[in-house]
Amino acid sequence: MKLRFFWTFAAIIFAVSSANASCTETNSDIALGWAESPHVSAWANVDSDCKAWTFISIDGPLERSTFRAINAAMLESMSAGVFTDRMVFILNSPGGDLDGAYLSALGMHGATTVILEDGQCASACTILFAAGENRVIAKGGLLGIHSAYYSGSGEQALLGNIKVVNFLESQGVKHKRVMELMNTTPGTDMVWLNAQNTKALGFATRIAN
Repeated sequence: MKLRFFWTFAAIIFAVSSANASCTETNSDIALGWAESPHVSAWANVDSDCKAWTFISIDGPLERSTFRAINAAMLESMSAGVFTDRMVFILNSPGGDLDGAYLSALGMHGATTVILEDGQCASACTILFAAGENRVIAKGGLLGIHSAYYSGSGEQALLGNIKVVNFLESQGVKHKRVMELMNTTPGTDMVWLNAQNTKALGFATRIAN
């Protein structure tokens, strides 16, 4: 996806900050430049109340280029005055690099994370979902859990599981039950949680109709 130049976004934010009247809702793509990834798109939105938001969509595997694009979008947004409390991450990913997910998650405090209808967020993607302060899953969305594993051998990575569970605990997730699921589900398999179970475990804070 070719993204428009970032300063379009900055100009909108500047206009909003000086406006007194209600606004017409607008969208503008955020340019990621050297960090552009086929799995990430980002856009700015100014709503009818003149509030500016950033939407970052992740659709595909979590690779190094994916995290570069996510982090670049966040930095571009913050440099224009839109911080994580007005960032929305739309997640649809089979997972990928656990360490990269963890590092990106550390910068997402206060954000909103979303799994849409028919969306799936699995493996390392669950770290990104849990990173949000407001975590929303649609009724048809799915969250996938399995053990962390070493990419070369496929063996279970117990230290990886502990790292994940410690992070989930800090986010209010029922970590003991998640640890049970991770320890009993090899990396080659997946336990899928529907919206109700995702909320029951504390991953989601709300189910969207």
